[in-house]
Order: sequence, then C-alpha cells, then structure tokens
Amino acid sequence: MGQIKKHTGITKKIICGLLVLFFMTGICGVVYKAQIADKLGEPLTATMKLLHKENGVWEMSADAPMLVEEFLCEVPQLVRVSLEYKAKNVSPEAVAELELADAETEEIYASEAVKGSKLSSGKLTLHLKEKGRDLEGKHLRLTVRLVDAGSTKLRLTDNLKWGIVDSFNGDPADKTNVISEMKYGNGWSLRKLYAILCVALLIFAALGWYLLIIRRATLPTAYVPLALVLGLIFNFVITVHGVPDEPWHISTAYRYSNLLMGVGDTDVPNTIYMRKCDAVMTDMLANRLEGNSYDQLRRYLLERPQDTELVLANYVKTDYLAPTLVYVPTILGITTGRLLGLSALLTLSLGRIFALIVYVLLTRYAILLIPYGKHALSAVLLLPVSMQQATSASYDVLINAFLILFVALCFCEGSATKGEYRFRQNKGGSVAGAALWYRGRRFLHGICLLLLMYFIAITKGGVYTPLYLLLLFPLWRVLEQRRVHNAKRLSKKWIAVGAIILAALAAIVFRKFWPMFSQLLHAGTSVASDGTQIYSVEYFVRHPQHFIYVYWETFVRHGDQYLRGMLGGMLSWLDIKIPWMYLIGFFACVVLLAHVEGDRFEGDRKRRMILGLSAFGTVVLILLSMLLAYTSTSREAISGVQGRYFFAIWPLLLFLLSNTMIHVKKKQGAAIAMCLLLLDVMAVLSAVTQVL
Repeated sequence: MGQIKKHTGITKKIICGLLVLFFMTGICGVVYKAQIADKLGEPLTATMKLLHKENGVWEMSADAPMLVEEFLCEVPQLVRVSLEYKAKNVSPEAVAELELADAETEEIYASEAVKGSKLSSGKLTLHLKEKGRDLEGKHLRLTVRLVDAGSTKLRLTDNLKWGIVDSFNGDPADKTNVISEMKYGNGWSLRKLYAILCVALLIFAALGWYLLIIRRATLPTAYVPLALVLGLIFNFVITVHGVPDEPWHISTAYRYSNLLMGVGDTDVPNTIYMRKCDAVMTDMLANRLEGNSYDQLRRYLLERPQDTELVLANYVKTDYLAPTLVYVPTILGITTGRLLGLSALLTLSLGRIFALIVYVLLTRYAILLIPYGKHALSAVLLLPVSMQQATSASYDVLINAFLILFVALCFCEGSATKGEYRFRQNKGGSVAGAALWYRGRRFLHGICLLLLMYFIAITKGGVYTPLYLLLLFPLWRVLEQRRVHNAKRLSKKWIAVGAIILAALAAIVFRKFWPMFSQLLHAGTSVASDGTQIYSVEYFVRHPQHFIYVYWETFVRHGDQYLRGMLGGMLSWLDIKIPWMYLIGFFACVVLLAHVEGDRFEGDRKRRMILGLSAFGTVVLILLSMLLAYTSTSREAISGVQGRYFFAIWPLLLFLLSNTMIHVKKKQGAAIAMCLLLLDVMAVLSAVTQVL
C-alpha cells in the first residue's frame, strides 16, 4: 500500500511539473507575440560611441575643415551611418558634406549635405542609396567636409577603435573613430536565438522541479547544478560587455593571458596585443546590451576565426583595486580559447564560464560551512544580479565568492562544537584520529581566515573591512569553551598576536592605497567629469554638517535603487529594469527561506548587534569611497553607487531579519525555492524583451 501511494505521489508531481512547463511555454509564446515580434522588423543598432563612459571630441572648423576615416564594415545589410555632434557659432553659409565610399573601388554608397540652418546639435546621418546593401567585410571610407565654415565649429564625438579603424586622416597609426552608430539588417534572424533561450529556460525549470519537488532535495544540495545551468543561461543573455566595466576587466585579463602565452607588452601606452578577431569583436560590442549584441552572438559564436594575427588593442588597467588572483579563472579561460583557436565570442565567453565554475565551487563550499542560513544563502546566490556578476569577466566574481566564504567561515567557527569529533569517534574512529582531524580542520580554517582577511584588506580600498567584526563570533566561542572547562583566560601573548595581525593589515591597506588616500585628503586635487572638484576629507572637516546631509540625501533619493540593485532589479549597465512585481517575489522567497526549520539564525542580542554594526559599517565605507573618489561637490547625493556593491551583507541582513514569528517547514522550503527559480525565468524573459 505504501509503495502504491509513493508511486501515485510521484505521478502527481510529474503531472504538475508538466503543467508548469506547459504554462511557462505559453508565457514564452505570449512574451514573443506581445513584446518582441513587432520590433524584430526594425533595423538593428550597432552603437560605436562609448556609453556610460566619457567620449573624446574631434573639432572641425575653418582651420580643420576635413576628416577622413577608413574602417572595416562588420555588419551586413547596412542601412545608415550616424555621427553625433555639437555645433557652435554656426555660420548660415556653412555646409557639412558627408560621403561614404568604398576605400578600394571608390564607389560612393551614400552622400549628404547639411546646410548651416540645419546644423543644430544632434546627429549627422548618412542614408545608403541602396538600403540594406551587404557591405560586410568591405573597407569603407567616411569623409566629412565643412565648407564655408566661417566661425562654425562642429565637435564630433570620437573614441578609439583599434580593431576596425584602418586609418584616420591618412595615418594608419591613428585609430580615431567618429561614427556614433550604424543601423543594419533587422531582428528577424534573432527568432532562433529566442527559441533556444526558451528551451534553455524550460530545461532549467524542469531541472529545478525534478530536484526540489520529485527528488525532494533541498535548495543547498541542489545549488551546484542549478547555479551552473542558470549561470550558462545568463552568460548568453547578458552577453560579453553587458556587465558594468566588463570591457576593461577583459582587457586586463587578456594582458595576463598574453604574459602566460609569452607575448610581451606593447610600446604604445594604454594598448595590449590582441588577436585581430578579438579586437574587432571588442570594437563591435557596445558597453551595454542591444540587438547587435545578440546578432554578433548568432553570427560569430561558433565561427572559426579567420584572422588571428596579433594587433594593438585598447587597454585599461583595472587590477589596482584588487589582487591579480581575482582574474585567474578568466585568464585561464581566455588562454584556453586562444590555444584551441576558438572564435572571439566563444573565447571571451570561455573566460566567463571558467570564472562561473570557480565561483560556484567556492560558494558551494561556503554553503557547506555555514551552520545556519544555508537555504537563504543559496537563494541569494541564485538572484539575477548574483548570477549576472558570477558569469562575467569582472573581478566581482571572485571578490563576491571570497567575501561570502569569509562570512561563512566566521559563522562556522563561531558556532563550531565537537559534534563532528564525537561523530567520527562513534563511527569507529580512534580518539587520537578524531582529535587530530578536528584540530587540523580548525587550523585550516584559521589559515583561510587569515588569507581572506588579507584579501579583504587589499581589495577596493578596504571598504569591506567592517566584516572583520564577525571574527568576534569565533573569539566568543573560544572564550565560552574556556570558561566552561575552567581554563585560563587568553594569555597576553595571543592578544598581542591578534593586535599585531590587525596592525599589519592596516599597514598593508595604507601602503597599497596611500596615493589614493593622500589624494582624498586634499581638496582640489581631483576633478569630476563636469569639471567641478570632487569631495575631499578636507572639505568635510570644514563642513561637517554637510557630510551628514549628503548621506541623508543619498538614502532618501537612491535607497530604493540600492535595494532594487541588491535584488537584481537593475541588470546590465543598470538600464535593464526588472519589474517590482518580481522583485517583491524574490525578497519574499529569500526572507522565507531564512526561516526554514532547523536552518534559522537564533543568535542572541550581542551577536545581532555585531551583525548590524558590520553591515552598517560596510555600507558607510562603500558610500564613503564613492563620495571621496567619484562625487562632484556640485551634487547633493553620492554618485556611482550600485546595489550590487552590498552583495556581501546579504547574509547579515537576513540573519538580522530572522524571528520566531515566521516558521517554514522543509517541504514548504522546496516549494518556495521552486518559486524563486520560476521568478528567475521570468526575470530573464523580462530582460530580453528590453533588449530586442
């Protein structure tokens, strides 16, 4: 009878799972029909200017009335080319003449003349005479002339494109680009990618249902396969360059990949050697998500690269805020792709995938270590913003993993007992062997804590050092055990050792970041992008009340954005916004999973106070770093702060929210975890609709 009930229960779960998948399939179809299909017939945009960062300016006037840019066209069915500009002192007789021609055959594809009366700031656009002509792979010449300029000045937005620009004003070494965007083709070819995405999301949902509902696994035990599958999905939904500052992190990792392969540095400042195909792809991917990102993915992911010779490419150093260690997985992935002769996109994606694997393994170990909150921690690690950062080339991958591991180790050692010691002894192990294992484990954890303390001290100016307060947990455990066994108090020797370690870490921080600290201490040494001064310590010494005012305005104006960012509501370069309806669901799932029976934090008031101080201190230092390094004195709130910066304090906040009013059974925990996974699916679909 029991077997019949068991099989009947499994059958019901399978039927319910199929109904859920059928429902999700319907949602995918509705999303396509209602939000995507009508937009696919429009031309795709390849953004060539820098977004979210400063561009340069190329000024045309009577003294410099002409520019010529020769470049490689890497898009099919070109429709139009646009240049962004600002006009000043426009003369009525001035005329801007634009021409797009074949650099080899001299055939003219488009020409345009804009008279002075129409030369207001905006865009200069060249429409091809033969729309949708396939010019992919051709070398084109863009010519801009300012005729009868008089007092007219045109300031064109420019940047450097080392991969696609052949020459600028006849100089092959000049890689200046003045094209702001290109329109080409249409999005109908992306339908197959959307279909593949829907299948991948259904597989992810089916995997979650099988593990959590049918197999009755808990979210912590099912974390690894779920995180890997969801991470791979995010790897291709938030494509290369789709994560904040990723282009510059990639260039840093690529430089170390060169050193690993025996390729030295260049003689040209701010450049590295890069495969030609990689340099071209880097130029063609904007620092955001757009239809062109997915089109490049569709066309080039599995293509064998045609041109792998090393050329100069742009390089921005990003490893001054974190040790090189954080780039190791990405470096190995990129190097593997280059050795295997993979395409540019697949090579860069391989660097992201290597980082994802290391991240999942480290965070899985943190889940195993942490004595409570395993369900909540697993849920936080599966939030959209967590997976976006985990499957990127950013240094945030290992920074986040190490921070979570440090928190887990502090809680582990803070609640450690000799239970495992007794368990091994009862299973037949010798007393000496069990004791040796227990001491060895504690010694290993102590070494790991010291290394992680050093890592935290030298990362991002030490803004995460308030997490050191969590070390009081293991310290209190040691003191309590010694009191129970009537042992002597800690000797002055060990107190001195602890003080020396903390002093050494402080010295390391100041030595590594002293140039930055000295700059922050003096007003007028740093200038924001708008030309105004940046806040300094000296400024707040003279205006202490303004310091409190700026913090208050920051929380009032942007507090909701920080919470939204922590929940994964602002993806990519913060321009993909997930609806609050989903975010409320994410928050409810995470909070409920923090109250699963047998897995809830039940610390006393003293420990909760430490959690609060650690979280508060971390928030204050993160805001302070952006205040003194990024915020202009013309602003009343701190600039540049993102919710993802507060990722490490998630466990602390959840433990602070734990209470006895909420009680979740383990079976209910599986259902809640499944809801979280389905919300992940909906968040991915919402993100895609905002790109296509």
